[in-house]
Amino acid sequence: MLGKLLKWEFLSTARTILPVYAGAVLLAGLIALLGMPWNVDADSEVLTAASGFLFFFFVLALFAVAFLTFILIIRRFYKSLFKDQGYLSHTLPVSVDTQLWSKLIAAVCWSFASALIIFLSLLLMAARQWAVIDFDTVANVLREAFGEIGWFLALRIIFYVILSTLSGFLMVYASMSIGQLAKRRKILLSVGVYFGMSYALSILMTVIPMAMYFSAPTVDFSLWIDFLGIFTLIQCVGFYFITRSILRYKLNLE
Repeated sequence: MLGKLLKWEFLSTARTILPVYAGAVLLAGLIALLGMPWNVDADSEVLTAASGFLFFFFVLALFAVAFLTFILIIRRFYKSLFKDQGYLSHTLPVSVDTQLWSKLIAAVCWSFASALIIFLSLLLMAARQWAVIDFDTVANVLREAFGEIGWFLALRIIFYVILSTLSGFLMVYASMSIGQLAKRRKILLSVGVYFGMSYALSILMTVIPMAMYFSAPTVDFSLWIDFLGIFTLIQCVGFYFITRSILRYKLNLE
């Protein structure tokens, strides 16, 4: 059943997200094709203006890719579980855990897809500059960098990034779940809870590392990554069970 829910999540969000992704890639390709903004004749006011406008819309497209992806994921979660669609969602023969995991997996996949689209768009925009790049040197630098930190540590860093992405969405989900307990102004309460959680976590992320530093000033970087990973995992578990408990026992549909 998880597979069917995932398929529906991707189909529901792809209709809006994919056109934005395509627009960003097309703009990057157009900029690369015209040689903008690097190869524009300074004496041509028309081309200079066109370059500026095109580059401006490209930057807006990149922001839209990141912002719209996040907003659409959050909106999808809220509408399908706490609005009118929630009456249908909660009558499906699936557990709350299955519903949560389907939305979390889709959210993480779209987040990394948006980051990949932004990266590829920037690469495509700079396509004409590739001729001056010494890719052998870049490859050697990357090889040395990975050699310095080690592949095992690199995998732990990647795992931490994935956990951080999960934690970010779970904190939003938990905030929205707490907010919907109110009889009115649910969105306002959700926003307040989210900023309250963010503030509390920022204090912890300042105080705990400082305490660790003063107790052991020579802590290895790998231990810092392990600490961040464990701390983020605890956040994920906490936010997940807050959301799960409210959805199971305290659901208050509009």
